[in-house]
Amino acid sequence: MSRLSELIAELCPDGVEYKALGELLDYEQPGKYIVTSTDYSDEYSVPVLTAGKGLLLGYTDETEGVYVASDDDPVIIFDDFTTSFHWITYNFKVKSSAMKMLRPTPDCSYCMFRYAYYAMKNIDYAPESHTRQWIGTYSAFRIPVPPLEVQREIVRILDEYTAAHDELVKKLEEEVALREQQLTITRNEMCMKEDWPLEAVGNVFTTITGGTPKKSNTEYYGDGHPFYKPGDLIHGTIVSSAEDRLTDEGLASTRNLPVETVLVTCIGTIGKAAIVGEPGACNQQINAILPRDDMNMSFFLHVICSDCFRNQMIRQCGTGNMPILSRGKFDKLLVPVPPLEVQDKVASVLDGLSEAINEGLSVLREEHSIREQLLSGVRNELLSFPEKVG
Repeated sequence: MSRLSELIAELCPDGVEYKALGELLDYEQPGKYIVTSTDYSDEYSVPVLTAGKGLLLGYTDETEGVYVASDDDPVIIFDDFTTSFHWITYNFKVKSSAMKMLRPTPDCSYCMFRYAYYAMKNIDYAPESHTRQWIGTYSAFRIPVPPLEVQREIVRILDEYTAAHDELVKKLEEEVALREQQLTITRNEMCMKEDWPLEAVGNVFTTITGGTPKKSNTEYYGDGHPFYKPGDLIHGTIVSSAEDRLTDEGLASTRNLPVETVLVTCIGTIGKAAIVGEPGACNQQINAILPRDDMNMSFFLHVICSDCFRNQMIRQCGTGNMPILSRGKFDKLLVPVPPLEVQDKVASVLDGLSEAINEGLSVLREEHSIREQLLSGVRNELLSFPEKVG
């Protein structure tokens, strides 16, 4: 960073001016770019974005009202409630009106757009209320605006760090994806043999649909037992934690799920499955298969995660906007029931592959966190300018 130090010493040794973001960036409302249908498909070509953490929601075939962006004419999409934002260089549509599109003001020749984007990342602010943020609050935040030569050098350094970070994360994601593909193929091969007898789920197991204890009863919620919802399940894994927890009274008001219960989502997202690692309860968006001592429940988790079983679930969901797999229909789905020693052997192989994937995901999350902290530290160092007096 010696080049940057030289530029600062030469061009702004006594500090720099600070400007409010609203002086540097104009905003546009997203109304005319909102999709009319959420019937997304990978076969379509126009991405639908959210300014939240997820970014890509899917692809649409709608070609009217597309927001035009490119490498030469980028845009920042800004979530007006959470203040999350993304740098976008391609055409897109949006789902929600709860965002702003940000671009430089016409007369902002003294501040690089990419520099302003990095400076926004250095703003330490978390909204405390669910209100729109840009006009009343966020646009008033001030950022340092050094001379353009200094901005260019800062952008160059941060672009290099960002590119290195993205490349590493991409390689780790590709490795995890290959392991997941291997698990899928092996699971499909090992979980369905022609000579294995098939039985309806309801003939082999006791199943229940979860329920939600009354939110109005404050004695039901607090420290205690996990209350599993679809968002708590990580597909194909053991789940032992949940965002919400129930007291003993809350658990007593619903159905207690013991360890090794298999949970399967049945409303909206169909077929997301996990196995219970800590006793608790689940909500009504989940069908639960209670364990049997003479069955390997890990084997049946892998069966439910297989493409063959998933295809059965999808066929039973109908064609409505909100897919629903009732417990009655779920109980009629067919599962293979080989001898217990076969179940144990298959589960051992597939559990090993699943564990390797989870280790890869853990490494990916840890590496991503380390790199994010490094990048944040570099930004803090590069963008810490004293304010010029007068």
